Amino acid sequence: MKIFNQRLAGYLMMQGFRLVTIKPNTKSNRYNVFEFENSDKLNQTIREYKQNNRNEKEFN
Repeated sequence: MKIFNQRLAGYLMMQGFRLVTIKPNTKSNRYNVFEFENSDKLNQTIREYKQNNRNEKEFN
């Protein structure tokens, strides 16, 4: 799964999810794209993160 938000990517790594790759964002070279292996647990963790951080911009 591609993640465009650096804070979310960091949170996922702190929760034990392994970062598969990190690449420059093709639409904006100032940013990176973080890739994680997709799983139900990853999706649940992202949903929980979004609920707890509603004031941030959209992540995906």
